[in-house]
Amino acid sequence: LMDDRTFDEQTANDWIKAVESTEKSFRDTFVYPKINELISQRSPQRVLDIGCGQGVGVDRVNLANASYTGIEPSIYLLD
Repeated sequence: LMDDRTFDEQTANDWIKAVESTEKSFRDTFVYPKINELISQRSPQRVLDIGCGQGVGVDRVNLANASYTGIEPSIYLLD
């Protein structure tokens, strides 16, 4: 079981290498397009990203008319 108490620096580095650093990731091909579609349909004023990691999502979603707040419990990913 992994949570914010067991998500240590090594786990954070492994996460970055496996998920955030890939050239064309699952997030790029599926997750971010779906989020952009929802934002386009709903036109929210605010977007809350729970578990934002390093915050790379803010650069991949259309926030032209919305403010963005990211929340991340891992101090290692925030660094």
